Amino acid sequence: MIMTFGTILSALVIGCAGNFWIGLLLLPLTGIFVFTRYYYCQSARDIKTIEGKSRFPVFNHLSTTLEGLWTIRALRSEDRFLHNFDVLQDKHTAACYTYIATNRWFAIILDIFCMLYVCGLALLSVIVAENPVTERGEIEKVCLCLSLVYAVNLLWTFQTTVRNSVEVDYQMSAVQRILSYNQLKSETYPGGTVTSVDVPTNWPTYGIITFESVSLTYPDTGVKALRSVYCCFRAFEKVGVVGRTGAGKHSIVAAILRLFEPQGVIRIDGVDTGTLSLKELREKIAVVPEDSPLFSGNLKQNLDVTGKASDSDLWRILEEVNLKHKVESLPGRLYADMSHLLPHISVGQKQLLCLARVLLKSNPKILIIEETMDNVDPRSAALLQKIVKRNFEQSTVITIARRLKTVIDADRIMVMDNGKIKELDPPHLLLQNEKGIFFNLVKQRGTQEAMLLREIARHKYENKPYVAPTMKEAEMMQTAPARNPGYYIPAFQSSRLTAAFNHLLPNKEANKYQRKF
Repeated sequence: MIMTFGTILSALVIGCAGNFWIGLLLLPLTGIFVFTRYYYCQSARDIKTIEGKSRFPVFNHLSTTLEGLWTIRALRSEDRFLHNFDVLQDKHTAACYTYIATNRWFAIILDIFCMLYVCGLALLSVIVAENPVTERGEIEKVCLCLSLVYAVNLLWTFQTTVRNSVEVDYQMSAVQRILSYNQLKSETYPGGTVTSVDVPTNWPTYGIITFESVSLTYPDTGVKALRSVYCCFRAFEKVGVVGRTGAGKHSIVAAILRLFEPQGVIRIDGVDTGTLSLKELREKIAVVPEDSPLFSGNLKQNLDVTGKASDSDLWRILEEVNLKHKVESLPGRLYADMSHLLPHISVGQKQLLCLARVLLKSNPKILIIEETMDNVDPRSAALLQKIVKRNFEQSTVITIARRLKTVIDADRIMVMDNGKIKELDPPHLLLQNEKGIFFNLVKQRGTQEAMLLREIARHKYENKPYVAPTMKEAEMMQTAPARNPGYYIPAFQSSRLTAAFNHLLPNKEANKYQRKF
């Protein structure tokens, strides 16, 4: 940029020294260039956006086609996929051609004005040469010729600078995105006021989570996702959270992990999570998220984020999630690049990899599983549930369910609707209420599947009911010595739990329900 500016300045000074008309005519030409560039950028920027939006569907279609090539050939759907590709490619080609045509138009406009400038300058130079302003006319003619040469060079450099400035303007959008990411504020929610004396190293011991008048509002939209929620996830309990889209299922997870700061109090084993730092809180909770993020790098870096696990531990975990054979077939095995693995694994296997990451943690007492929206192959879904039941028997497991079959054998089902808990009971008891939301959700699955779900729920209720673990008074006091022992939910005697029952059920039913504990 500095070199280009120096070239333009030197050519302008030398040219004006021989012919002052160069500077006079350059002023209106500069104004024309600036106006044309502004007019062009307004249109070209929108066309570039359209071209980018039409390009990604082509790549996605190609990627999907390559991944499912065997299925496409088996179903003889080649013509349909070729037609879809042609439609997407035509849209992208149209946008790309429009962008190229607009670019050519801009170049031609610049060439036309440059040609008019040179013609006008040459005409004025001839007039000046015929009527020299100095007595040394021959020298004046030589200077005029030199000024014309520099004027042509100046125009070429000036035109190139204008085109490059347009390209820089396009690329600056990427710089703006980088700057916007760099300026994102890190999570600075209040917390971290509890000292290491208040929270022992083995916290949490039981994984008991209590919600006390918890509300959650998303700051970007202002939508109230949770509304004065009272509930208790009991020690080592398996709870399925169900509900329609937008009911507030995932907001339960957001409140527990403090992805957004909730109102009210959430306690884990009696400790207010609002007094903990985010790092302290999230280190104690294992999550298998819905989108199952896998990052660039090799497989070992994705599984062992801290870099403390040995290769033998990783192979043991991969065998546990039934992915050892697939990893062994990769070039580099544990050190294989993720780009080699991702095209060959399904959505369910991605969740299994995230579960393998969780299994490397030292016995987490709280596990949260978010079922994915995509169709997961039944084998992977069944394997995930089997691994969870085998390895997290002594942990509290919360499953945000999209398929009722995965949570029908849970200890309790939490039914969310409009940010509130509408039902919370063992699935068999919920299915006795024909007017309940959960009963209708099961009914919508069809007669045959509904009968199967009812049978599974009945068998669970009669043969494997929830049994609270034995909790010693000494252990309860060690959880948070500075707190009132009456706040502890494990004894099921606190006023907070009474408020939760009164919130969910009428008074008579609440008293009856409390006697179960």
